[in-house]
Amino acid sequence: MTCVASGLFVVLALACSRTWATINHCENVATSEGLRALYGGQTACAPLRDGEPDSGKGVRFLVCESGKVYTKTCENQTRYDVTSGQCKESNISSCHLIDGRSKRGAWRSECNQHNCKLPNCFCFGATPKLQLSDTPMFIMLTFDDFLYNDVYCKFFRPLFVDNIYKLYNPNGCPVKMALYVATRHSNISLIKDMFNAGHEIASHTVSHKLPRGYRWDYPAVKSAIVGVKKNILKATGDHSLVNSIVGFRAPYLRCARDVQFDVLRDSGFLYDSSIGSRERPPTWPWTFDFPPKKCMYCRCPVRRYPGLWEVPLTTWIGDDGRPCSMLDACSVGQNKSSITEKEWFNFFHRHFTDYYYPHRRPLTFFTHDFLFYRNPNAYPALVRWLEHLLHNYPDVWVMPPKWVIEWVKRPLTLAKMKTHRWGC
Repeated sequence: MTCVASGLFVVLALACSRTWATINHCENVATSEGLRALYGGQTACAPLRDGEPDSGKGVRFLVCESGKVYTKTCENQTRYDVTSGQCKESNISSCHLIDGRSKRGAWRSECNQHNCKLPNCFCFGATPKLQLSDTPMFIMLTFDDFLYNDVYCKFFRPLFVDNIYKLYNPNGCPVKMALYVATRHSNISLIKDMFNAGHEIASHTVSHKLPRGYRWDYPAVKSAIVGVKKNILKATGDHSLVNSIVGFRAPYLRCARDVQFDVLRDSGFLYDSSIGSRERPPTWPWTFDFPPKKCMYCRCPVRRYPGLWEVPLTTWIGDDGRPCSMLDACSVGQNKSSITEKEWFNFFHRHFTDYYYPHRRPLTFFTHDFLFYRNPNAYPALVRWLEHLLHNYPDVWVMPPKWVIEWVKRPLTLAKMKTHRWGC
């Protein structure tokens, strides 16, 4: 009796296994490359219709899900690319079908000095090959979101355009910061003023929104990210400003999966700054030739993106002991409703010393302008803190992420940075 029951179980298990395979796979699918069997989730370009020219290949694509084939369409004259699983420009797309499941993560070999070399590759956790005494202490000061008239006039213009507080890097050039701007509600003429004053402008999407990052979201993700450049060019006609936009940060630090990094790579961006890091000591910027296996906020990319840099949001620790990567999310002082200027100053300087001693790693001062509205004492504390650093630490440089990456690519000693007026 036991043997019969056991045999019946095996038969049922085999039947279930065959049923599962049939349900999750799609047999004899007509694709642009002929009849194919597609596994669950696999995609392929749809076959051309009668009379349709070869240039139409990739306009439609097929998705095998739960044993059924669904047809989807690429928009905005893009074509489906089987390798990346996104709709792209026709000159960088291919319908060549790859058989078998992709081995996700199989490329994750160890990054080392032999397979990753500057200026185009830098390992996660690596440090520049300079003596600590010759290494600058970078402070990367960035602000996210829309640029309004009130913010510019009250905070940015005095500090970063008119430089009324006389804040200069060791080479005598004014300090620099970065604006990650969403353009839909921004005063673009003020963005141009910030650029003319020497500051970095980076993309934060057009309307502070980013699609989820499904494979068919490529055109929408590209429109959101690259649309910032188009809006600024239309408003200013300034090609030098637009060409300088090479950085990106995802709104709310919610990445659009690998699609986001595909767009950044394909559109000529230098870096992303959306991934958090709690590494101790804090990390320098690194490239996606060998990305890390653990990422905060964003999911780690599945594919490689050689030469694309990441400027991580390294963690600060609030006075309540909780971690925070955007400064305005940190808990400061004893009473949140009445944080004093001294408490802000001490909070800033405590984190500076944590990064400065003993490793001298870049300090990420990433925040939003509403920090100053919500906490009026934060602004004068920031000014006083920067004055203190620049007057008492001859190796401190306040520079935007783009310039820090350029330094990592081609490290210079402090003496050469001053002599060459680096970053001016």
